[in-house]
Amino acid sequence: MSLIASVVLAGACLGGPEWHVKRLDSASMPHDWGRGEHASIPVVELSAIEPIGRGWYVVVSGDRGETAAPRYGLMRIEFGADAETGEPRFRPLGRVDQHFFLNSAGEEFPPNTLDPESMRLLGEANLSRQFLLASEGHAKTGIGTSLLLYDQVSGSEELALTPSKFAPSESHGIAHDRGFEALGVTPDGRFAYAANEEPLMQDAGSGSVRILEIDLVTRMVTGEFAYELGPTTLNDDPKRLGLVELIAVERGRLIALERDEDGQGGFDGRLYHVDVRTSDNVAGVDPLAVVPTKPAIKHRLATLSDLGVPAANYEGMCLSNDVGEDGRLLILVSDNDAQEGVDSRFELLQIDGIRGEGPVTPTPSDW
Repeated sequence: MSLIASVVLAGACLGGPEWHVKRLDSASMPHDWGRGEHASIPVVELSAIEPIGRGWYVVVSGDRGETAAPRYGLMRIEFGADAETGEPRFRPLGRVDQHFFLNSAGEEFPPNTLDPESMRLLGEANLSRQFLLASEGHAKTGIGTSLLLYDQVSGSEELALTPSKFAPSESHGIAHDRGFEALGVTPDGRFAYAANEEPLMQDAGSGSVRILEIDLVTRMVTGEFAYELGPTTLNDDPKRLGLVELIAVERGRLIALERDEDGQGGFDGRLYHVDVRTSDNVAGVDPLAVVPTKPAIKHRLATLSDLGVPAANYEGMCLSNDVGEDGRLLILVSDNDAQEGVDSRFELLQIDGIRGEGPVTPTPSDW
């Protein structure tokens, strides 16, 4: 697929490099793309993607137990060169070997107790096979949003660091299905950034979500920053906006993916360069609308529709360990909401200006 558009980030706004975003290719995946022991379980509702080795990726299903138990899958994604331009293109997507998330007792999670929305590898070596996992919880039944340390061998351990202001109640905390959706971990594995998809109920008047900065060594929240959603591109309803994914380029500097929807099945998305290094720490501000704050600085990198990306509910995003000729490859994946006949979409973008390769991790042949 040919290049549709290129969008420039004025890097001087953030004191960083000039970044250009362009679209390279797309691919789709049907529901029956599973393999291995659980080949019969549909591969649906993909909400996250993370590289775990050269050509290997983990994808996460946001299914909280309606089709099958909460799960993730291992798959191959490889690239070839376009015959005319030499730019990277998707090779046929590998089939997905799905695994169930396990709790601390080594058992599958019961329905509606885990709503996995993002998953990031901890550190470069991948020797422990540990990930940070974000769950939206299930506010309707009082289960709050949470971050978990997930190990493929020992199961999950919930990190007791989510501020109490996120706890769901009738008029306070996360709204149902609007908890931690976005998650990024710095390349060195030291800091994580987690954010709720839509404003906490008490923050609704601010139009802002909260980005938590977490020191993964001390397991303490070291900052809490307001992130203003929008502006919209499909309509004027701020309730249709959501922050759905983060990538931590380094401490304090992020790539954000916002989703915009029209309420009738139409979607668009925007990529932002985000800097929280000079933002106010709003840990003691509740609700956000009461005290003026200095929010995270954000600058639009691209609007997906302007790049020619087909409309879909893109919720997952990662930087590939592979690199393009001029920068890092960025993969988006869509949540098809398990709709019959609707494939999961994979979009391949390139961000010029981000140099260097991703961490080279061991091939997970024993997974």
